[in-house]
Amino acid sequence: MKNKKETIQQIIRSDIVNGLIKPGQKLPSIRMQSQRFGCSLNTIIGVYQELENQYLIYSRPKSGYFVVAKEALLPLLQTKRIDFASAAPDPVSIPQIDFRQCLNKAMELFEASIFTYPDPQGLLSLRQEIVKLFQQQQVFPSAQQVFIFSGAQQALHLLAGMPFPNGKINILVEQPTYWGMLAALKTQRQTVIGIERTPAAVPDSFIPLLQWHKHTADLSTSVLSQGVLEIYMKSGMYAHHAKQMKSLYNHRIKHLREISQRLLPKECLYTIQSCGGLFASIHLPDSIPTEDLVKRLENRGVDVLATDKQFLSSFPKLNLLRLSIIRTDEQDIEEGIRIIAEELERAQYTSRSPKPFYRL
Repeated sequence: MKNKKETIQQIIRSDIVNGLIKPGQKLPSIRMQSQRFGCSLNTIIGVYQELENQYLIYSRPKSGYFVVAKEALLPLLQTKRIDFASAAPDPVSIPQIDFRQCLNKAMELFEASIFTYPDPQGLLSLRQEIVKLFQQQQVFPSAQQVFIFSGAQQALHLLAGMPFPNGKINILVEQPTYWGMLAALKTQRQTVIGIERTPAAVPDSFIPLLQWHKHTADLSTSVLSQGVLEIYMKSGMYAHHAKQMKSLYNHRIKHLREISQRLLPKECLYTIQSCGGLFASIHLPDSIPTEDLVKRLENRGVDVLATDKQFLSSFPKLNLLRLSIIRTDEQDIEEGIRIIAEELERAQYTSRSPKPFYRL
């Protein structure tokens, strides 16, 4: 339970953040605040000193206390956003201490090879560790089939520019798909045909070709980063973190499914009813312009992603919104879906409203 000093501090802080006391405005004197809250002068002095430590106010000798400039208040004045758009993990969920320990250990174990050019395909010991991980998931590659890249985008870019062993030139791409793959193909000026999702496999004949392209584009992926990942996996830290994240994300996506089924129109539940993993999609009626809805949601503090960039220009686009649960907790999900439902209802009502008739 908050004591009186903390309560007073929260009230004054809220007045500043909510704009009741403007940037640059002088705060009431210590004596006036003491009378207002029925407390001692020392209590108000302590409150003002704490707010000054938080960079919300500053003092002028013999003049009193003033609210800081608007620029300094902006981070506090901004409303909390519900982030359904991000695909990057929440920084809070990253095990920084574990990574730091692995980094220090990698500096010791791989000291002699950090500044050399090892196998462009990746450290063999790391690839063998990744094979074990796949085997636990009932996937059975060999270490020869595993390639280490600096990131997924680099791998996709190289694959997009490689000639096919069979000599064919047309590339089939699932629709919708990752926008970064479409961008890589466009950069390489490849002939691309959109198709619906089907299972696929990479032939062994790709391995020598991919080895050569990886070598010419990137002599070696950072030994230090590979070493950190190898230690992270061998120590069991990866398995522990993956288990935690899987449980967290499963819980969130289940909550998203339940809330969506309760609040959204049934015809909008495009992948909601069967979704898993990190993403789900809402199917908008054709009468609702996606850009307008995204903008209205943005104005209400909800960030979503339209899927236009995930379709080829030649492929029929679905009117979809992609929702990510990576940076949303249960409260965010419920509040965000409620706002989406309200804006959908408003947009549908607007689209049904009779347009004004003008006689020429």
